[in-house]
Amino acid sequence: MKKLHLSLIATACALAITACVSDKPNPQTSHTTATSNPVNNAAKETPKAEEAPKAEETTKAEETPKAEENKQTESPEEVARLQSNIEVIKKAIPSNITYKSDDPLLAEVELDYGTSEFSNVNGKALNIENNRFVSQELPADQKDLNHLYLDGVKIDLYTKEESIANYEKDFDQPYKAKLLNVTSGNNTYKGKVSSLPIKPSDNDEDYREQGFEQLRYGYIIDGNNKETLFVQGHLTPETKAVLSPYSKYYGKYSDAQPLSPMRTEGIWLYDSGTAFYGKDGEYKEFNVKAIADITNKKVKVDVENNQTKLVLGGIIDGNKFSGLYDGIQTQGAFYGDRGQDIGGIFYQTQGDEKDYRGVFGATIRLGKNGSGGEETVATEKDSLKDFHVKP
Repeated sequence: MKKLHLSLIATACALAITACVSDKPNPQTSHTTATSNPVNNAAKETPKAEEAPKAEETTKAEETPKAEENKQTESPEEVARLQSNIEVIKKAIPSNITYKSDDPLLAEVELDYGTSEFSNVNGKALNIENNRFVSQELPADQKDLNHLYLDGVKIDLYTKEESIANYEKDFDQPYKAKLLNVTSGNNTYKGKVSSLPIKPSDNDEDYREQGFEQLRYGYIIDGNNKETLFVQGHLTPETKAVLSPYSKYYGKYSDAQPLSPMRTEGIWLYDSGTAFYGKDGEYKEFNVKAIADITNKKVKVDVENNQTKLVLGGIIDGNKFSGLYDGIQTQGAFYGDRGQDIGGIFYQTQGDEKDYRGVFGATIRLGKNGSGGEETVATEKDSLKDFHVKP
């Protein structure tokens, strides 16, 4: 019996060893088995492949409540304030208002220019307190674009002496904004204004008449921290020529400046200009270039400095334009002879710079023989093909 018992134990051990050996993979067959069962491998790897989409879905699911939460943080009052500001910006600049001059010297120009109708100053002034906008109408009978009227106070933007001196400077000087610091009664007014026309080149081979003859724009902050953005001047007439009582010879001669109507076609580059952009009494100066596609009724404005670039614009309607692009609401107009100057006010309605606002101006530098050299300022006909601004 002892021998039989030992024999059974030995047999059981042998069977266990055989089973263990049979479970080890055969090096010669393992690779073949793995590659010959792609369905099995795919099944094993599917969970890993599904992990990435699930992670993305989780991230999106987490972001959606955050976006909704941000929307919900804007109270009805805040939404109403923002919309009210937008409507103030969208309010169009008044149309041309003309008058007959009582000046006997100016009244005689009808024989020279075929009209005795003079343009009053038109534009837009925006008062801002606690980030709430209120339009301020310009005086209906204002004739001099070098004065700004705020709450009944007359502020000199430029004097006759400054205008004369600036026009006598060298042609190739850059346009410069002027610092404003005015005291009236118990209040002070500080800010910047731009720009004045500059003497044209004396070189007949490169005659260039500098612009900004009929446009002034800038910002003012009073002693109570009320901000005012303004753009004003003598609008380009839409269809019929008018006269401006202001010319580049302002203060030196008594002379009228004829303003021919808007161009009817073509694309024009406004290659010299500036903007003032900011919020809460802090405004920085930016460079501006603009393109007006008269044929397709669009205006694009680039506002930039070393840190920031904004793109804004509008749809042209007569001698004005307005629109929404990339969250920026814009209202502007054409000024001077055949729309030589362009200016407007804009408002950032979204993003990190929501409630930032600004004012801009730019001019065409006419080519040889003044307006006779227009081919030197036209730009590519498809420049604004991909610029899709909303009205």
